[in-house]
Amino acid sequence: MAVDIDYREYFLPETIQELRRAHEQYDMSGDGVISIKELYQMFKAIGKKVSRTHLQSLLAEIDTDGNGTIDFEELCILEIKMSGARPRADLIDYREYLTERQVAKLESIFLRYDQKNTGLIGLESFCSIVESLAPWTEKTPVEKRATRTDYEEVVAEVDPMCHGTLNFHQLCAGFAVLTKARKLINYREYLQQEEVVEYRRIFKHTTERKGQSGLTKSDLDKILRRMGATLTKVQLKEFFEYFDTDGSGLMDLVEFCIMIVRVRGLKKFREISPETCDARELWKQEQFTIEELQQSGFGLK
Repeated sequence: MAVDIDYREYFLPETIQELRRAHEQYDMSGDGVISIKELYQMFKAIGKKVSRTHLQSLLAEIDTDGNGTIDFEELCILEIKMSGARPRADLIDYREYLTERQVAKLESIFLRYDQKNTGLIGLESFCSIVESLAPWTEKTPVEKRATRTDYEEVVAEVDPMCHGTLNFHQLCAGFAVLTKARKLINYREYLQQEEVVEYRRIFKHTTERKGQSGLTKSDLDKILRRMGATLTKVQLKEFFEYFDTDGSGLMDLVEFCIMIVRVRGLKKFREISPETCDARELWKQEQFTIEELQQSGFGLK
Protein backbone atom coordinates (compact mmCIF):
# COMPACT_ATOMS: atom_id res chain seq x y z
CA MET A 1 0.00 0.00 0.00
CA ALA A 2 3.05 2.21 0.30
CA VAL A 3 4.00 1.51 -3.28
CA ASP A 4 4.34 5.19 -4.18
CA ILE A 5 5.50 6.63 -0.86
CA ASP A 6 9.16 7.52 -0.39
CA TYR A 7 9.57 9.02 3.09
CA ARG A 8 12.65 10.94 1.92
CA GLU A 9 10.31 13.12 -0.15
CA TYR A 10 8.30 14.06 2.94
CA PHE A 11 10.86 14.79 5.65
CA LEU A 12 14.00 16.90 5.85
CA PRO A 13 17.20 15.00 6.85
CA GLU A 14 17.03 16.24 10.46
CA THR A 15 13.48 14.89 10.87
CA ILE A 16 14.53 11.53 9.44
CA GLN A 17 17.41 11.43 11.92
CA GLU A 18 15.00 12.08 14.81
CA LEU A 19 12.73 9.26 13.64
CA ARG A 20 15.73 6.92 13.25
CA ARG A 21 16.94 7.66 16.78
CA ALA A 22 13.45 7.00 18.17
CA HIS A 23 13.23 3.71 16.26
CA GLU A 24 16.64 2.57 17.44
CA GLN A 25 15.85 3.53 21.04
CA TYR A 26 12.78 1.29 21.16
CA ASP A 27 14.29 -1.53 19.10
CA MET A 28 15.13 -3.49 22.25
CA SER A 29 16.31 -6.62 20.45
CA GLY A 30 18.45 -4.71 17.95
CA ASP A 31 17.02 -6.62 14.98
CA GLY A 32 15.90 -3.49 13.12
CA VAL A 33 12.21 -3.78 13.92
CA ILE A 34 9.94 -2.83 16.81
CA SER A 35 6.81 -4.55 18.02
CA ILE A 36 3.38 -2.94 18.17
CA LYS A 37 3.69 -2.79 21.96
CA GLU A 38 7.04 -1.00 21.71
CA LEU A 39 5.58 1.34 19.10
CA TYR A 40 2.70 2.27 21.38
CA GLN A 41 5.14 2.94 24.24
CA MET A 42 7.26 5.08 21.93
CA PHE A 43 4.31 7.25 20.87
CA LYS A 44 3.22 7.55 24.49
CA ALA A 45 6.71 8.69 25.53
CA ILE A 46 6.92 11.40 22.87
CA GLY A 47 3.43 12.70 23.64
CA LYS A 48 1.55 11.42 20.59
CA LYS A 49 -2.01 10.58 21.55
CA VAL A 50 -3.20 7.52 19.69
CA SER A 51 -5.42 4.67 20.83
CA ARG A 52 -4.32 1.06 20.38
CA THR A 53 -7.33 0.48 18.08
CA HIS A 54 -6.41 3.41 15.82
CA LEU A 55 -2.77 2.37 15.83
CA GLN A 56 -3.63 -1.20 14.80
CA SER A 57 -5.84 0.15 12.01
CA LEU A 58 -2.94 2.25 10.68
CA LEU A 59 -0.50 -0.64 11.02
CA ALA A 60 -2.77 -2.85 8.92
CA GLU A 61 -2.18 -0.39 6.07
CA ILE A 62 1.59 -0.06 6.32
CA ASP A 63 2.80 -3.46 7.55
CA THR A 64 3.10 -4.68 3.98
CA ASP A 65 5.09 -7.81 4.85
CA GLY A 66 2.50 -8.76 7.49
CA ASN A 67 5.07 -9.79 10.11
CA GLY A 68 3.44 -7.76 12.89
CA THR A 69 6.54 -5.62 13.45
CA ILE A 70 7.58 -2.21 12.15
CA ASP A 71 10.88 -1.51 10.41
CA PHE A 72 12.24 2.01 10.02
CA GLU A 73 10.67 2.68 6.62
CA GLU A 74 7.26 1.54 7.87
CA LEU A 75 7.66 3.83 10.89
CA CYS A 76 8.28 6.79 8.58
CA ILE A 77 5.22 5.94 6.50
CA LEU A 78 3.19 5.65 9.70
CA GLU A 79 4.36 9.12 10.72
CA ILE A 80 3.34 10.45 7.28
CA LYS A 81 -0.16 9.05 7.70
CA MET A 82 -0.56 10.21 11.29
CA SER A 83 0.70 13.73 10.62
CA GLY A 84 -1.03 14.11 7.25
CA ALA A 85 2.30 15.09 5.70
CA ARG A 86 2.60 15.72 1.97
CA PRO A 87 5.63 15.49 -0.32
CA ARG A 88 7.86 18.57 -0.11
CA ALA A 89 8.38 20.53 -3.33
CA ASP A 90 12.09 20.86 -2.57
CA LEU A 91 12.59 17.12 -2.11
CA ILE A 92 10.74 15.52 -5.03
CA ASP A 93 11.77 14.80 -8.61
CA TYR A 94 8.75 16.22 -10.44
CA ARG A 95 9.43 13.89 -13.41
CA GLU A 96 8.25 11.05 -11.18
CA TYR A 97 4.92 12.85 -10.67
CA LEU A 98 4.14 14.61 -13.94
CA THR A 99 3.69 13.08 -17.38
CA GLU A 100 5.71 14.31 -20.35
CA ARG A 101 2.55 15.95 -21.66
CA GLN A 102 2.04 17.87 -18.42
CA VAL A 103 5.67 19.03 -18.38
CA ALA A 104 5.40 20.15 -22.00
CA LYS A 105 2.28 22.19 -21.20
CA LEU A 106 3.99 23.78 -18.21
CA GLU A 107 7.02 24.63 -20.32
CA SER A 108 4.88 26.23 -23.01
CA ILE A 109 3.03 28.48 -20.58
CA PHE A 110 6.23 29.20 -18.59
CA LEU A 111 7.87 30.60 -21.74
CA ARG A 112 4.79 32.74 -22.36
CA TYR A 113 5.12 34.32 -18.90
CA ASP A 114 8.93 34.63 -19.15
CA GLN A 115 8.70 37.42 -21.74
CA LYS A 116 12.19 38.77 -21.01
CA ASN A 117 13.73 35.31 -21.44
CA THR A 118 15.40 35.36 -18.01
CA GLY A 119 14.49 31.76 -17.17
CA LEU A 120 12.48 33.03 -14.20
CA ILE A 121 8.88 33.99 -13.40
CA GLY A 122 7.34 35.88 -10.48
CA LEU A 123 5.23 34.38 -7.73
CA GLU A 124 2.01 35.84 -9.14
CA SER A 125 2.74 34.16 -12.47
CA PHE A 126 3.43 30.91 -10.62
CA CYS A 127 0.01 31.01 -8.95
CA SER A 128 -1.71 31.89 -12.24
CA ILE A 129 -0.06 28.97 -14.05
CA VAL A 130 -1.02 26.48 -11.34
CA GLU A 131 -4.65 27.67 -11.32
CA SER A 132 -4.90 27.55 -15.11
CA LEU A 133 -3.52 24.02 -15.50
CA ALA A 134 -4.69 22.37 -12.26
CA PRO A 135 -7.11 19.44 -12.72
CA TRP A 136 -9.88 21.28 -10.90
CA THR A 137 -13.35 21.94 -12.22
CA GLU A 138 -16.39 23.80 -10.91
CA LYS A 139 -17.50 20.53 -9.31
CA THR A 140 -14.22 19.99 -7.45
CA PRO A 141 -14.80 20.30 -3.66
CA VAL A 142 -13.11 23.27 -2.01
CA GLU A 143 -11.06 20.97 0.26
CA LYS A 144 -9.42 19.42 -2.82
CA ARG A 145 -8.19 22.76 -4.15
CA ALA A 146 -4.93 24.36 -3.05
CA THR A 147 -5.47 26.99 -0.36
CA ARG A 148 -3.57 30.24 0.15
CA THR A 149 -1.67 28.51 2.98
CA ASP A 150 -0.73 25.67 0.61
CA TYR A 151 0.68 28.17 -1.87
CA GLU A 152 2.65 29.97 0.84
CA GLU A 153 4.15 26.72 2.17
CA VAL A 154 5.14 25.44 -1.27
CA VAL A 155 6.66 28.79 -2.28
CA ALA A 156 8.69 28.74 0.95
CA GLU A 157 10.02 25.31 -0.06
CA VAL A 158 10.97 26.14 -3.64
CA ASP A 159 12.11 29.70 -2.89
CA PRO A 160 13.71 29.44 0.58
CA MET A 161 15.88 32.55 0.02
CA CYS A 162 12.77 34.63 -0.77
CA HIS A 163 14.02 35.81 -4.15
CA GLY A 164 10.44 36.20 -5.31
CA THR A 165 11.13 34.32 -8.54
CA LEU A 166 11.07 30.69 -9.64
CA ASN A 167 12.75 28.78 -12.45
CA PHE A 168 11.03 26.15 -14.59
CA HIS A 169 12.04 23.18 -12.42
CA GLN A 170 10.75 24.91 -9.29
CA LEU A 171 7.47 25.62 -11.09
CA CYS A 172 7.06 21.93 -11.99
CA ALA A 173 7.85 20.75 -8.45
CA GLY A 174 5.46 23.28 -6.95
CA PHE A 175 2.74 22.38 -9.46
CA ALA A 176 3.07 18.66 -8.68
CA VAL A 177 2.67 19.25 -4.94
CA LEU A 178 -0.12 21.84 -5.12
CA THR A 179 -2.22 19.73 -7.48
CA LYS A 180 -1.62 16.65 -5.30
CA ALA A 181 -0.21 14.73 -8.25
CA ARG A 182 0.33 11.09 -7.43
CA LYS A 183 3.62 9.40 -8.17
CA LEU A 184 3.57 7.84 -11.62
CA ILE A 185 3.39 4.06 -11.40
CA ASN A 186 3.56 1.71 -14.36
CA TYR A 187 1.18 -1.00 -13.18
CA ARG A 188 2.54 -3.29 -15.90
CA GLU A 189 5.73 -3.56 -13.84
CA TYR A 190 3.71 -4.97 -10.93
CA LEU A 191 0.92 -7.01 -12.56
CA GLN A 192 1.23 -10.18 -14.64
CA GLN A 193 -0.26 -10.12 -18.15
CA GLU A 194 -3.20 -12.36 -17.24
CA GLU A 195 -4.01 -10.11 -14.27
CA VAL A 196 -4.12 -7.00 -16.48
CA VAL A 197 -6.47 -8.81 -18.91
CA GLU A 198 -8.77 -9.78 -16.03
CA TYR A 199 -8.85 -6.27 -14.54
CA ARG A 200 -9.62 -4.82 -17.96
CA ARG A 201 -12.52 -7.28 -18.28
CA ILE A 202 -13.90 -6.39 -14.84
CA PHE A 203 -13.62 -2.65 -15.54
CA LYS A 204 -15.26 -2.93 -18.96
CA HIS A 205 -18.08 -5.16 -17.71
CA THR A 206 -18.93 -2.82 -14.83
CA THR A 207 -18.74 0.47 -16.72
CA GLU A 208 -20.53 -0.68 -19.90
CA ARG A 209 -23.33 -2.32 -17.91
CA LYS A 210 -23.97 0.97 -16.08
CA GLY A 211 -23.20 3.27 -19.01
CA GLN A 212 -20.36 5.00 -17.15
CA SER A 213 -16.90 6.13 -18.20
CA GLY A 214 -15.38 5.01 -14.89
CA LEU A 215 -15.96 3.26 -11.57
CA THR A 216 -17.82 4.83 -8.66
CA LYS A 217 -16.77 4.27 -5.05
CA SER A 218 -19.65 1.79 -4.69
CA ASP A 219 -18.50 -0.12 -7.81
CA LEU A 220 -14.98 -0.30 -6.44
CA ASP A 221 -16.16 -1.58 -3.07
CA LYS A 222 -18.12 -4.42 -4.70
CA ILE A 223 -15.23 -5.37 -6.99
CA LEU A 224 -12.71 -5.47 -4.14
CA ARG A 225 -15.07 -7.55 -1.99
CA ARG A 226 -15.45 -10.10 -4.78
CA MET A 227 -11.66 -10.22 -4.98
CA GLY A 228 -11.42 -10.81 -1.23
CA ALA A 229 -9.74 -7.47 -0.57
CA THR A 230 -12.22 -5.86 1.79
CA LEU A 231 -11.40 -2.31 2.88
CA THR A 232 -12.88 -0.39 5.76
CA LYS A 233 -15.07 2.60 4.89
CA VAL A 234 -12.24 4.89 5.92
CA GLN A 235 -9.68 3.06 3.76
CA LEU A 236 -12.04 2.97 0.77
CA LYS A 237 -12.78 6.68 1.08
CA GLU A 238 -9.08 7.54 1.44
CA PHE A 239 -8.02 5.43 -1.54
CA PHE A 240 -10.81 6.63 -3.82
CA GLU A 241 -10.30 10.31 -3.02
CA TYR A 242 -6.55 9.93 -3.51
CA PHE A 243 -7.10 8.95 -7.14
CA ASP A 244 -10.17 11.06 -7.90
CA THR A 245 -8.04 14.20 -8.15
CA ASP A 246 -10.59 16.20 -10.15
CA GLY A 247 -13.47 15.30 -7.83
CA SER A 248 -15.46 13.71 -10.69
CA GLY A 249 -16.51 10.74 -8.57
CA LEU A 250 -15.24 8.26 -11.19
CA MET A 251 -12.05 6.19 -11.45
CA ASP A 252 -10.62 5.29 -14.87
CA LEU A 253 -8.92 2.02 -15.85
CA VAL A 254 -5.36 3.22 -15.22
CA GLU A 255 -6.30 4.54 -11.78
CA PHE A 256 -8.11 1.28 -11.03
CA CYS A 257 -5.08 -0.87 -11.91
CA ILE A 258 -2.71 1.32 -9.91
CA MET A 259 -5.06 1.18 -6.97
CA ILE A 260 -5.11 -2.64 -7.18
CA VAL A 261 -1.31 -2.58 -6.99
CA ARG A 262 -1.57 -0.47 -3.83
CA VAL A 263 -4.31 -2.55 -2.22
CA ARG A 264 -2.42 -5.79 -2.83
CA GLY A 265 0.89 -4.28 -1.69
CA LEU A 266 2.62 -5.67 -4.79
CA LYS A 267 6.31 -5.23 -5.46
CA LYS A 268 7.80 -4.35 -8.83
CA PHE A 269 9.10 -7.49 -10.54
CA ARG A 270 10.45 -5.97 -13.77
CA GLU A 271 11.57 -2.75 -15.42
CA ILE A 272 9.76 -1.72 -18.60
CA SER A 273 11.45 0.87 -20.80
CA PRO A 274 12.88 1.23 -24.32
CA GLU A 275 16.22 0.14 -22.86
CA THR A 276 14.92 -3.11 -21.33
CA CYS A 277 12.06 -4.19 -23.62
CA ASP A 278 11.03 -4.32 -27.25
CA ALA A 279 7.83 -2.42 -28.10
CA ARG A 280 6.81 -4.97 -30.76
CA GLU A 281 6.98 -7.85 -28.29
CA LEU A 282 5.00 -5.95 -25.66
CA TRP A 283 2.38 -5.07 -28.29
CA LYS A 284 2.05 -8.53 -29.84
CA GLN A 285 2.80 -10.91 -26.97
CA GLU A 286 1.41 -9.00 -23.98
CA GLN A 287 -1.30 -6.94 -25.68
CA PHE A 288 0.04 -3.59 -24.44
CA THR A 289 -2.17 -0.68 -25.48
CA ILE A 290 -0.75 2.45 -27.15
CA GLU A 291 -1.30 4.31 -23.87
CA GLU A 292 0.57 1.63 -21.91
CA LEU A 293 3.51 1.79 -24.33
CA GLN A 294 3.63 5.57 -23.98
CA GLN A 295 3.54 5.29 -20.20
CA SER A 296 6.49 2.92 -20.46
CA GLY A 297 8.55 5.55 -22.28
CA PHE A 298 8.06 4.47 -25.90
CA GLY A 299 7.67 7.30 -28.39
CA LEU A 300 5.96 7.30 -31.78
CA LYS A 301 9.07 5.95 -33.54
